Amino acid sequence: MSRFIVRVLVVVSFLVFGSGSVHAENPDSLQIPESFNKVLPEVVYENADLREIIKAIGAAGKVNIFLSPNVQTKLTLRLYNQRIIDILEFIATRTYLELAWTGAIVTLQPQSPPPLPVPVAAKPVITLTDGKLSFDIKSVPAQSVIRELIRVTGKNFITESALPEYLSGYLAALPVQEAIPLFFRMNQVQARERNGIYYLQRMDQETGPAGQVNRAGYWLEIKDSLITIDVQKASIDRLIRDAAQQLNLSVFYYSDLTGTITARASRLTFNGLLSFLLRNTSFTYKREDGIYFIGDRSTKSLETSKLILLKNRKVEAITDLLPPALTGLASVKILKEQNALMVTSTQNVIEDLEAVVRTVDYSTPQVLIEALVVDFSTSDGISTGVSAGTRGSDTTKAKIGKSNSYLPGLDMTLSAATLNKATSKLGTVNMFGTDVNLARIGKLPDDFYLRIQALENVGLAKVRSRPMLSTLNGHKATLSVGTTQYYILKSTTPFRDTQGTVLTESQQFKEISANITLEVTPWVSSSGEVTVEIKPVFETPVGQFTSETPPTINKRSFESTIRLSDGETIVLGGLIEESESETTEGIPYLSRIPYLGTLFSTKTKVKKKAELVIYVTPRVYFGAEAPQPGPEMP
Repeated sequence: MSRFIVRVLVVVSFLVFGSGSVHAENPDSLQIPESFNKVLPEVVYENADLREIIKAIGAAGKVNIFLSPNVQTKLTLRLYNQRIIDILEFIATRTYLELAWTGAIVTLQPQSPPPLPVPVAAKPVITLTDGKLSFDIKSVPAQSVIRELIRVTGKNFITESALPEYLSGYLAALPVQEAIPLFFRMNQVQARERNGIYYLQRMDQETGPAGQVNRAGYWLEIKDSLITIDVQKASIDRLIRDAAQQLNLSVFYYSDLTGTITARASRLTFNGLLSFLLRNTSFTYKREDGIYFIGDRSTKSLETSKLILLKNRKVEAITDLLPPALTGLASVKILKEQNALMVTSTQNVIEDLEAVVRTVDYSTPQVLIEALVVDFSTSDGISTGVSAGTRGSDTTKAKIGKSNSYLPGLDMTLSAATLNKATSKLGTVNMFGTDVNLARIGKLPDDFYLRIQALENVGLAKVRSRPMLSTLNGHKATLSVGTTQYYILKSTTPFRDTQGTVLTESQQFKEISANITLEVTPWVSSSGEVTVEIKPVFETPVGQFTSETPPTINKRSFESTIRLSDGETIVLGGLIEESESETTEGIPYLSRIPYLGTLFSTKTKVKKKAELVIYVTPRVYFGAEAPQPGPEMP
């Protein structure tokens, strides 16, 4: 019985150690074939392939070595007088390989990686207190967060695209309607609520036409029917479809929309979003009965008409300001009755024309020019002299019917009876050494008179006019007040016939005008100051007018450009006219005698001076609307 047990142990030992396969965690504990103990005198390689090194070692020691096919590395060795097994262990240590034995065959293969530790699953912390939601989540799987949200809030969540693998975020006590979208937005996920169900969609994921997934920034939010977008390389078609779906709008497509856009805009209407996205593309849109139609610009059914009303400017004056690049793409008609433009074209062109009209159709200021015109005229005249004569047979009485004046000027007229009575009382006077009895001078005729004058006249005239003119900014206003006179112009024309030369006389009426004209042109600047170009012209006739002689016209004018603030007054003057005249009437030779000549002459001397002064005050009025600048002001 004991021999049988010994034989079984020997067989088992042979099966285990002779033909079995083991891993050499410690080769010294195994029975290493003697051939692997052979010493190699020299193993020297420089950056050589490991497969070539193993092949050379196996050939030199006549041992069986197997190198795993997936080992690809190079090695530098300088070993001397080492056993083959020691060389193999050194190579395995340096190249992170392990030795495995199968009988007398050794295998070099990559080391098995240690098993990874089982991660501890993080749990989301979501609480709902008094209708307010709180999040305390750090790197929790998205599905775990959604399940916990469903449990805590009782809301349903549907994912429309692949979400990020892990979610993180911290929020404290916010209403459910605000907390859920805000938490997912922190994780680049859009959460839209409809009928109590939240739809989740990754913001940075977009599927291309070939099915590939493109990563781009994408955020579209609608609040109070207004759209906010923040996108990078987002599909135009997707933006329009998402907005229409959330606003529950009907949209028909005549063609497929292509192209992407990078943009950021806030609180846009759906019309504004379409104009924003389709600008500078080949697509346009049309709204009819609450339904939107989108397609290529060349589609005739997408054309529409719109009446563009003007508020401030005349429609005839605005057509020249429209860009030809836009009017060439549209049919533009003027409606004078409505002061409007009827435009027929695609929606994009109509919107661009509307923008141009809004730019130029702003409130135009109206300027009231108050002008006070004052013409100062002064005159200074002196009249002195003695005049004598007879009145004729009808004035033989002692008095000639005129009162004498002593103040403020001397103007006396003496009759013949008065003079005869005065001379009868004079007696004898010594003249030139000879006594002359004046009482014996002859008696003067009954119609004789003697007039003595010494008068001085000083006059001041002030003529005022207050014209008031209103005009639009940049337009000229003219005021003209005056008179027109006519005179006869006679002309003689010689005419030759068979009997000789005949003179033909003709006459015609000619007119000549004397006007007071005021022209003003105001410009209102952005600062509210007014630049006024003013040109007054004053024409006055001189002398007595007759129909046979044209009157002389005095003309005074100037032209000035001034700058004033609203309500400020400026004085323009300096148009001064001076004249001086002196007239002497007397008996020839006698009137020239010094001193005594005054008794035989009458002298009149007149000085005149006139000055024109204008006071100008502009007042700006914008009407019911506040002023709106065309180009942007600094």
